[in-house]
Amino acid sequence: DVPRFFKLDESASIESNIRKVMQNEGYNTNLDGALQEIFRVATMENDAPEALLIVSDSEIDYFMSNNPRWEDIVQKWVRKYREVGLECPKIIFWNVEARQNTYLSKATNPYVGFVSGCSAGAFANLSELIDNSPYDAMVKILSQYEFV
Repeated sequence: DVPRFFKLDESASIESNIRKVMQNEGYNTNLDGALQEIFRVATMENDAPEALLIVSDSEIDYFMSNNPRWEDIVQKWVRKYREVGLECPKIIFWNVEARQNTYLSKATNPYVGFVSGCSAGAFANLSELIDNSPYDAMVKILSQYEFV
């Protein structure tokens, strides 16, 4: 499938907007294509978003870079943003229902964050991943709770 943007009607209900998008839904997750479309707009505007939240069941199309660097998908986009003088957005992968292991990027990449599960707690802590490394975010989130 070819990713594309949709103009949502702010005066319409959430349900109506969701139906509009679902009429054009595909049956795979072309993450590389979606990142390409976001990059296209970012370069046009000379401004990139601070972060991207990828909400998925993690059945994302397999990405294999065809260059000799053996980049993962995030490394590829960090490089492409740098080439045009923009800061790559932090890419947060929210795995709401994994049915398989999908290699997306290394957890040590500062442009990556990971969330797993579908709960109000997971949602409430998403912002921690924007400004922190995955490890630092985990420590900060867990330090909110008292363990006995």
